Amino acid sequence: MSANILEISELKDPQRILKIFEEQESAAKLDKYEDLLWDVYQKVFVAALIVKEDTLAKKCWNRLNDRFNKSPRVDGLYGMYLEATSTFEDALSYYNQKIFEDPTNTIIHKRKLSLLRSVGKTKECMNGLIEYVDTFYTDIEAWAELADLYFSVEAYQKAAFCYEEMLLLQPYEPRIFAKLADAHFVMGKSNNIHLWISLKHYCRAVEISEAYFHAWYGIQQCCEAINKISKTELKRIQSRAPEATLNILADPAKVEELLELSGKKVEELTRQDENLRKLLAA
Repeated sequence: MSANILEISELKDPQRILKIFEEQESAAKLDKYEDLLWDVYQKVFVAALIVKEDTLAKKCWNRLNDRFNKSPRVDGLYGMYLEATSTFEDALSYYNQKIFEDPTNTIIHKRKLSLLRSVGKTKECMNGLIEYVDTFYTDIEAWAELADLYFSVEAYQKAAFCYEEMLLLQPYEPRIFAKLADAHFVMGKSNNIHLWISLKHYCRAVEISEAYFHAWYGIQQCCEAINKISKTELKRIQSRAPEATLNILADPAKVEELLELSGKKVEELTRQDENLRKLLAA
């Protein structure tokens, strides 16, 4: 018995997606799905590009374009088709033209930025993202992408700024606090004050989500790093730290308390998750 074509929406294997589609299409069973079919066409389109079935991809795009002519999503799909079947220059030119026609088309903006990053044009992609978030400030995915780019070039202070902007948009998201803490932890290798800033953000992450392994592990790493700082260096940090940051310098007893607690939490969460055990054992 052939599979229901709507299963395609749940599948990830491109070969399986195309097999189900071809079975249903050849049996002329597509019409009964009516409007539910358009998501299927999009999934088949992407699967066809992955396995280089360019003719099938174009056929799916034509049907989508007939139904949703000039929609931003369909325009974006055509850009993907050009990326897969033509040159970088052709795809970039297409995106630039579409942005010129409609500067508010966020899908095309993102496809262009994705294209730039995929071919290693990091600086151009970074500059494009800076312009993009300046216009579309509430796009948290774009802020995350920009932060990731900054991390890739070791611009950790700028990455931290991006995460701070993200927290203004989603102030109760523990993963953003953990990412911000990660940035400060790396900066702590050259300036120890960042270790306390990192610790503060990791603690906020577990305050929001008590079972968040990433943050508990971060707390453990921060406390171990802080304990390695000499008393002389610690006094120097305290004497030079701006008044506004003095309140984040946890006293040694508090650091020890957090180290013990985080160690227990890391052990507990690791016992519960086989993947974590494998990761830590690697």
